[in-house]
Amino acid sequence: MDALKKHPLFAAILLASVVACVAQGWLIYTTRERAKRAAIQLEAKRQERDWLARQKPALSEENARAIEADVATATKRVAELRATLTGKAWLPTPPARPIDAYFTLATFTEKMRALAVNQQVGLRAEERFGFSTYANEGPESDLLGAVHRQRVVIQHLLETLFEARPTTLVAAVRERPLTDAQRAARRTAAANANGAEASSGSARSAGQLADFFEPDARLRLQAPGLAEGELYRVEFTGQTQALRAFLNSLSASPLPLFVRAVEVEPSAEVSAAAVAAATAPSAAPVPLVTQNFSKFAVVVECVDVLPVSSAPSS
Repeated sequence: MDALKKHPLFAAILLASVVACVAQGWLIYTTRERAKRAAIQLEAKRQERDWLARQKPALSEENARAIEADVATATKRVAELRATLTGKAWLPTPPARPIDAYFTLATFTEKMRALAVNQQVGLRAEERFGFSTYANEGPESDLLGAVHRQRVVIQHLLETLFEARPTTLVAAVRERPLTDAQRAARRTAAANANGAEASSGSARSAGQLADFFEPDARLRLQAPGLAEGELYRVEFTGQTQALRAFLNSLSASPLPLFVRAVEVEPSAEVSAAAVAAATAPSAAPVPLVTQNFSKFAVVVECVDVLPVSSAPSS
């Protein structure tokens, strides 16, 4: 210590050398740590590069342009489909006056009865296919469009069903028609998250109760501001192949129809006849496989895609 005190310059040089060695050691340590981290990151990038190289299609400018072209084509196709559905190309122009609608419905009734006879489908004597409300007069002026649409849809359903040759038509029913104002009110309520209240609280129009049914709200398409639908219920008896043929034809329908529910139960008339036949004495052998008849109920929704301007703003 005395020597250091006697030579302060030497002591200062020695201290500076120690500090420099410590600093150099710290620099070497930190540099090595950074090099390790860089090596790890480099290996991760190499693995990511190898993973991307294995992707199909490979990520190249050519494939990127092809993907962009596919997206543009799909977007154009969606726009065309939306325009077709929004424009209702399948829906003819409705009658202009209630009296015109009355005669249109009368013609529809006679046509469906004749078709049922031709296809050997049983009907009730006074069957009016869901439009008994208008047996003597046409719909109100503000319901002309709604009733016309329902008539077109039910006619298509019946023509498709009769082509499948069921045994009998039990019923063809619809929802109560809404005026344009009532539909607008329902859309507003749905946009305000009150869809359940709108569906159950809409105004009730007059008419024969046998023409209508109250559908389960869970069956309805839930797309407020984008699309809305109207439900129909067709009940008939027959064998399973009639139901299968009916559903297959609906899947290829030009109308925007979607099957929402199918119910099956044994036909009461056929079951009673089977019991009577089984209990009656007969010398004829009983077949091992019998023809099973059932009662079917099919709920179908006809969907409208709303114009883009009707969509609620976010």
